[in-house]
This record gives sequence, C-alpha cells and structure tokens, in this order.
Amino acid sequence: MKNFSPKFYLTTLTLLLGLVLFSVYLFRSIYIQQQELINVEENRYNSYLLTTQLRRSSDELTRLVRTYVATGNPMFEKQFLEVLAIRNGEAPLPVHYDRVYWDFLAIEKSTPPYTLGEPASLLSLMESAGFTEDEFLLMEKAQENSDSLVYLEKIAMNAIKGKYLDENGEYSVTGIPDQRMAIDILHSNEYHNAKISIMEPINQFYETLDQRTKAQVDHAAKQLNFTLNIQIFIFTLTVIAILLLMISAKRYHKKMVLRLNQRVNERTDELNISNRDLKKALAEIKALKEKEKRIIFDATVRSAQHILNNLLNQMQYFKMVADETNAFDDEVNEIYKNTIEEGKELVIKLCSVEELTEENIIGSVYPKNGK
Repeated sequence: MKNFSPKFYLTTLTLLLGLVLFSVYLFRSIYIQQQELINVEENRYNSYLLTTQLRRSSDELTRLVRTYVATGNPMFEKQFLEVLAIRNGEAPLPVHYDRVYWDFLAIEKSTPPYTLGEPASLLSLMESAGFTEDEFLLMEKAQENSDSLVYLEKIAMNAIKGKYLDENGEYSVTGIPDQRMAIDILHSNEYHNAKISIMEPINQFYETLDQRTKAQVDHAAKQLNFTLNIQIFIFTLTVIAILLLMISAKRYHKKMVLRLNQRVNERTDELNISNRDLKKALAEIKALKEKEKRIIFDATVRSAQHILNNLLNQMQYFKMVADETNAFDDEVNEIYKNTIEEGKELVIKLCSVEELTEENIIGSVYPKNGK
C-alpha cells in the first residue's frame, strides 16, 4: 500500500458504492421481513382471540343459563339468546368483543361498554383469519358440540317456564315449572361431558395454532436474523472500505505535500542561485559602469584641463597686458569676462558628468595648483 494508483481509488469507490446500494437493499428486506414477522404475530394473536371468543361464549352461555335458572330473571335469558345470535352472525358484533363485555350487563338497565359493529359469524372470522383446514375443522367441531350443549341448556330454561319437549322436539308440552330439574340438567355428568367435548377440540386447536404460528414466527425470525447478520457484515465491509479510502487519501495527501515542499525547496534554491548570480552580475555591471564613468571622467578632465590651461594662459596674457598698459579697455575687459564665464560653464558641465563639487573638479584639474 505504498502507492495508491487512480485504479485503486476507482476500485475502492466502486466497491463502496456497491456496498451502500446492497445495504439499502438489505434495509428494505429487513423492513419487509419485520412486517412479515409482525403480521405473523398479529395473525397468531388474532387467531388466539377468536379461539378464546368461542371458549368464552360457551362459558358465558353456561353462566347466563345457570343464573337464569337460579333467578328466573328474563334478562339473562335474553342475554343468552343474544350471545348465540352474535356468535352465529345473526346480531351485530360489539366492538372489542374480545374484552370484558357481558359482565358489565349483569345488572338491570346497564349500558353496553362498547358500540355495535357489523354482524359477523365466528366461523367467518376464523376463515378470514387464515386458519388451516385442520384448524378450521377443529373449530367447527367445537362449535357443533357447543350447539349440542345449547340443546340441554334450552331444556333447562324451558323447564323453569313449565315447558317441555314433545315427540317432535317442540316445547309444546306445558306443566309445572321445575327448577330442580333445570338445576340437575345444568350440573349433570351429561352436561359436563358436553362441556368437555367443546373444550377438547379448542385445546387441540390451541396446540395446533401454537405449533403453526411458532413455526412461522421462527422462520420469519430466522430470515430476519440472517438478513441482519448480512447487514452487519456489509456494514463492517463498508467501514473498512471507508477507512481504506481515508488512510489512502491521507497518505496520498501527505505524499503530495512532500512533493510540493520538495519542489518549493528546489525552486527556492534555484531562485537563490539566480539571485546570487544576478547580484554578481549587477555588481559587475556596476563596476564596469563605474570604470566606464571613470574613464569618461578622466578623459573629460584631461580635456577640461587643456581648455582651462588655455583659458588660464589667456587670462594671464590679458593680465600681463593690463599690467603693462595699467588699464583695461572695454574690449579687453569683455574678453576677460567671457573667459571667466567659459571657465565656470566648463566646471558646471564637469559637475553634471560626475557627482563632484566644484572644488573637487578644480582639484582634479589642478591637483597641485588650485589658483
């Protein structure tokens, strides 16, 4: 991993992108599997509630018929018939019927705890819940046995009214109400055996339902765990790929910084060398310039010395003539002034050639004779 080529980065990025896309797919799969697991659990719970509803309806019928036989209150007979009508889909099904309902109506003029919904028989609800054929047969058998038990319960309720069965199975025979007969029927071995015949298929259904739904839950949970493990593995690979990219990017950045620093140092050294060479060249140029200026200046001074000597000779000549004649005429005086002005102009020109004072120039022209 010393050198990270563009191909390495492209491969790693492609792998990372693939892992991210696959991770998104796994997240969706996990969500779907979670929903499936929730649906299985809900189906299991709803199936359990429906089965419990059949068992509780049988228990409610027993409680109501025994209470009616003991009290003779027609309210309990009415509730008994309502329980049968609701179970058979002949009366509206109360909302939340799986909760406590009839216990709140044990007193006269009680208000139902829940509103009424649409009529739906218990068997139709079981069919909609997706019961298997074996499970449905068990529930049908339990309800048939419950209907057989209702036959005994109706005999007991009619005995309280003094009505008895005729040969055709109708309650057309009237007589003295017989409460003892009704109580004996509701507590006889026949009644209890009929009750057991209801509970046996219900209990078998519980076992079958538990096995089926447990297998479904286990299968859904197994698939979910497998997908979660894959997701964890993909997440680990994604983290590793990101770390590789970060490490490689850091090393590449460090390498580029070192290269840039090396280039900067090389360019700095080159500039320093060029600067030294330039300074040297400038110094040489300056020296040549100074030498050239000195040569020009020396030549100018020699020329000026020659001119000034001529002017000085002229001035001395005019001075000698003036001394001999003892006076300056106007022409001689004018020539004398012009000579002095020419000498001053020459000195000023020399000052412009070299930054020297007038005294230095005169000293250069006449190093020994300043006058």
